[in-house]
Amino acid sequence: MKSKNHEKSIRIKTRIESDTIQIPELSRWIGRDVEILVVEEEIRGNRKFSRLRAAAGRDYVDADSVMRLREASLL
Repeated sequence: MKSKNHEKSIRIKTRIESDTIQIPELSRWIGRDVEILVVEEEIRGNRKFSRLRAAAGRDYVDADSVMRLREASLL
């Protein structure tokens, strides 16, 4: 079951090029009280987490190594 607040919200990812922005998706809220939240995304060229992001969702388990560890632990 979706909450009413969720149904009345949208997410727009865009680059702000000036202090005057036009967002056509907001037209249905014209004349209503809304909250606008701006969150700066991290710089795309930031290499600090780029390897971590690239590895996300991948399986790097070496089955042979796991088997050797299990065998060694049985001794």
